Amino acid sequence: MRRLSLLSSVAAVPMMLAAQSAYAQDTDQDDPAVEAQEDASPEAPEEADANPGETIYVSGIRASLESAQGIKRESDSIMDVIVAEDIGKLPDNTAAETIARIAGVQVNRFSDEASGILIRGLPDVATSYNGREIFTAELRRVQLQDFPAQALAGIEVYKSGTADIIEPGLAGLVNVRTRRPFDFTDQVIAGGIHGTYNDQSEKIDGDGNILFSDRWDVGDGEFGFLANFTYAQQQYYNGARYNSSFIQNSYWSDIETQGQNVRNQPDFPNGLFFFPNNIGLYNDGGKRIRPSANFAAQYAPSDDLQFYVEGVYQGYRGRGFADNFDVPLEPWGPNSTPAVFSNVVLLDGQSYDQIILDGYDPPYRDNPTVPQAASLTKMSGSDPQGYRNTTQDETNTYQVAAGAIWDATDTLTLSADVAYSWSRYQRDNYSLDFRTVGARTVNASFDSNGGVDFNFPDWDPFDPAGYIFRGYYEARYDVSGDGLQARADASWDTPWDNFPRLKFGVRATTRHSELTENGFRYADVSEARIPLADLPIGGLTPTINPFRNNVGFNSYLSVPRSGIYDNREALRQFTLQTSQDLLARFPGNGYYSSLIEDFSTENIQIPETSGWMGDENTYAAYLQTHWNFDVGAVRVDGIAGLRAVITDGSTFGISTVCLLNDGGTPNNPTDDSCDETLTPRTEYQNYTDWLPNISLRARFTDKLQLRLGYTQTRTKPDFGALNPALQIRPVIYQPCLESTDPNYDPTDTTSCRIPGRTYPDYTGSQGNPELQPFTSNNYDVSLEYYFSRTGFASVAAFYRDIYGFTTGVTRFRNDPVYGTLQLSSPINAADSWIEGFEVNFQTFLDDFLPDAFSGFGVSANVTYLKGETRLPNGYNPETDVFEGEGEYVRIPGLSEWTYNLALFYEANGITTRLSYNRRSDWVNGYNTDPDNGFQYTGNGTLARDRLDANFSYDITPNFTVFADVANILARPFRNFVGYTSQATFPIDVRDEGRYFGAGLRFRFGE
Repeated sequence: MRRLSLLSSVAAVPMMLAAQSAYAQDTDQDDPAVEAQEDASPEAPEEADANPGETIYVSGIRASLESAQGIKRESDSIMDVIVAEDIGKLPDNTAAETIARIAGVQVNRFSDEASGILIRGLPDVATSYNGREIFTAELRRVQLQDFPAQALAGIEVYKSGTADIIEPGLAGLVNVRTRRPFDFTDQVIAGGIHGTYNDQSEKIDGDGNILFSDRWDVGDGEFGFLANFTYAQQQYYNGARYNSSFIQNSYWSDIETQGQNVRNQPDFPNGLFFFPNNIGLYNDGGKRIRPSANFAAQYAPSDDLQFYVEGVYQGYRGRGFADNFDVPLEPWGPNSTPAVFSNVVLLDGQSYDQIILDGYDPPYRDNPTVPQAASLTKMSGSDPQGYRNTTQDETNTYQVAAGAIWDATDTLTLSADVAYSWSRYQRDNYSLDFRTVGARTVNASFDSNGGVDFNFPDWDPFDPAGYIFRGYYEARYDVSGDGLQARADASWDTPWDNFPRLKFGVRATTRHSELTENGFRYADVSEARIPLADLPIGGLTPTINPFRNNVGFNSYLSVPRSGIYDNREALRQFTLQTSQDLLARFPGNGYYSSLIEDFSTENIQIPETSGWMGDENTYAAYLQTHWNFDVGAVRVDGIAGLRAVITDGSTFGISTVCLLNDGGTPNNPTDDSCDETLTPRTEYQNYTDWLPNISLRARFTDKLQLRLGYTQTRTKPDFGALNPALQIRPVIYQPCLESTDPNYDPTDTTSCRIPGRTYPDYTGSQGNPELQPFTSNNYDVSLEYYFSRTGFASVAAFYRDIYGFTTGVTRFRNDPVYGTLQLSSPINAADSWIEGFEVNFQTFLDDFLPDAFSGFGVSANVTYLKGETRLPNGYNPETDVFEGEGEYVRIPGLSEWTYNLALFYEANGITTRLSYNRRSDWVNGYNTDPDNGFQYTGNGTLARDRLDANFSYDITPNFTVFADVANILARPFRNFVGYTSQATFPIDVRDEGRYFGAGLRFRFGE
C-alpha cells in the first residue's frame, strides 16, 4: 500500500498529526484527523490505480475538503468542519462569516458583518478556543466575528455533545482552532496584506497578518515556537428607512380630503385607519478595528511526552456613530394640538365595513376590516426630531494555557491542561439631539421599495436655521470577567474487544464577572430654543445619502462624529449652563434642578447601585466508553458517556427603591424628590447537571454509514441576567414642548399624552437570580455516504425538546404603593421544540466525470427547521402573575429554510469560488402590548440572500495574488411588524455595503 501525503498548505494531515494529538487533549476526544488518516482504505477510489510507493501531493481546496471530510467522518460527534486552505485563507474575512456556509447554521447580520449565530435554530452556542472554554467579560461565549480568518486553521461546529468535551450550549459548540509549530515540518514565514473598498461608505481599509514558526532539535527531543499577528479594519455606513413598529390609529385626529372632513365618509368609518406612529431615517456607520495575536510553544523531550504553552489576545475597537431623523405621526402634538391628516390613500383590497367604537377601545386591533393607510399627508402635531449618536467601544480578551500529554504506556495516555482567561469591555456613548423649528408638513408613502419614502414640501433640510438643540446624552459602561480552568484526562485502550477504549476525566473552573460602571445622564433642554448651529461643535454638515434606491428625503444637516466626541467636555458645560438658564426661567422646576446636579461634574456620576458581581465555581467529571460489535457483515460502533457538572454560584447587587416623599405625585417634575432605600442583595445558585450521551454508528460499507444519537445539553443564563438587584424610580416626564397658548404650563405633562395609552407612575427593572439553565433533549439521525476522498452526501434529521428559554417580559402591575408599576425582568419560559433536517453534498466533479471537468467542484446544503416556544401568557396586572398556559409562537431567529451553494475551480495555480447563501424569513422577537390586552405582537425579517466571490492566482510557489467581492447582490434587509393576528406593516428597509478587495499572500517554508 502506498504512502499518502496530504501536503495542504494550511493543515496537511501528515504535518498536522503531532499538533492534532496535542489538540485532542484539549477537547478530550480521539484525534479525528489521525483516525481519518488511519481509516484510508486501499479500496478507496484514489488508490485503485496507484503504483506502489507513489506519493500524491494534494493542496488547496482539495486538501481542505479532504481534511475536513476525514474529521467529520470519524468524529464521535455529529459535526461539520471547515479547514483553511492555506495560512490566512479561510473562505471569508471572519469566523462568523465562514460559519454561515455550514449546514444547519444561520447568522444574523448588522452593520455590514455577520454577528450572532444560530445552530439548528438555536442561539445559545458555547465557544471554545483550541478546545478550551473562552468568553468575553460578562458573557459565556466570545463573539465569533472577533476572530479574523487569517489567524485560524479551522472551525469545528459540534451539533451534538459528548461527555468528554466541555459542555456545549443548548445549540451546540463552536471550536476555533489555530496552528502550532509542530503543524509544520520546518521554518515557515507567511502572511499577507488585503485592501477593501466599501461602495456605501466609500472608504478604503486594510487588513493583514504575519506568521512565524520554527522547530529546533533540543537534546534527544524537539522544541517548536509559533507567533501570529493579525490586524483587520472595516469602515461601514448603512441606511435604513423605517416605519415605527408601534401602529397608531387616526380616531383622535382631524382628517381632511379635498377640504372636507371625512370622519363620517363610507371609506373612513369614524375616521379610523391604521398607520405607523412615526417614520424616519436611521443610518449607522463607523470603524471597526480588530487586532489579534497568538503564540504557541511545544516541547517534546521524547516520543511519548510533550509539553506546550500557548496564548491568544483578541481586541476590538469600535468607533461608531448613528444618524437618526424621526418624524412623529402620532395624532396628538404638544399641548393637545392634534395632527391633521389629508390625502389619505388606503391599501387596495381592504374591507371598510362599519366599525363602531365607544371611545378608545384596544380590541379594535383584532378586527381585520380596519383599513390600513398606504400613504398620507400629515400637518401640525409634533415636531420632527433626531440625533447624532457616537460610541467608543473597546474589548480586550486574553487567554494563556499550559499542559502536557504523556503516553504512559502503550495503552494509557494521560493529559492535563490549565488556562487563565481575562476580558474587559468598555463603552462610552455621547449623543447630541435636535428638533426642527416647528412641526413640518410631510408626505409619506409607507411601502415604497420595502420601506417608507417621505418628503417635506415646504422645508429646506439644509438650512441651519431650521434646527434647535433638543438635548445631550452621555453614558458609560464597564464590565470585566476572568476565570481559571483546569482539567485532567485519561484514555485507556482496554483489552476488551467490544469496549476497546475507556475515557475519564475531571474539570474544575472558577469564574468572576463584575459590572463596575453603568450610568448615564441626559438633559432635555428644548425649552431653551437654542439654534443647533450655536453649539460648540464646529458646524453642521450634510449626512451621506446611503440609499441605493432613489428616495425623497435622504439627507439633512447633522453634526460630524468628531464634532461631538472631540468637544464632549464643551458640550457638557454648555448643557449645564443651559439648564441653569432654564431653572432661572422656571423657578422651582425639579427637572432642571436635577439636570444641574447631573452635569455639574466632568465625569458621569455612577450610581453605587448600578453594578453587580457574579461568582461561579463548577466541578465536572465524566466517564465515556467506546463500544463496537458486528451484526452480520455490518460493523456497529459508538460511544456512551455521562458527564456530571456541579455549579456553585452567587450573584450580588444593590436594590434601589425611590419613593416620592412628602406626598409628591408621580409624573410631576416639580415633585420629583424621593426617599431612596438601598438594600444589598446576594443570591445563590447551586445545582447539578447530569448530561448523558449515547450514539450508534452502523458502517454498512466502507463508504456508507448511519449514525443515531441522543444527548442532553444545557445553557446557563448570562451573569447580568442573574443580577438580584431591583431598581424602582418614579417616572418624571419631561416638560411639554413650548406653545403659543397664553395658558401654557410646561409642568402639565398630562396634556402631552396620547389618549388611551398606558403611562406608568413608577418604572422598575431587575434580573432574576432564580433563573434556571435551559435544557434540551436532543435526538439525531444521520446517513452519510463518502464516495471519494473529497466527496460525500449526507442527510440528517433531528429533534430538540427544550425547556426554560430565558424571555424578557414587561409587566404593568397595579401596585398599592407605586400605582401603575412598569416592571421588566427575565423569566424562564415554558417548553419549546425544534425539528428539522439537513441535506449536504460536496465533491470535485472529476471524481466521477470526465477529465474535462478536472478542477471544478461544488458544495451545497439545505436546512429545514420548524420550531415553536410557549410564551408566558394570560398576564393579570391585578395579581402580577401569568395565568394559564401560554400560546405557542414561532421561535425568534429561526428561518424555515437555509440554502448554501458554492461553485469552485482549482487548477493550474488558479483558485476561484462563487458562494451563495439564502435564509427564509424569520421572527426577531415579541413584545407585550399593554394597550392590546397584553397580547404578544411580533416583528420579523423577510427572506435574505447573499452572493460572494473570490479569485486567487499563484504567481510563484511563494506568492499568491487574490481578489474578492462580498455582498454582490446588495439586496436590502426588509423588516415587518405584525400588529394584529391578520395584518402586518413594513418596518424598515436597510441597505448594506458591497465590498471589493484585493491582496497578496506569501509563504516561505513548509
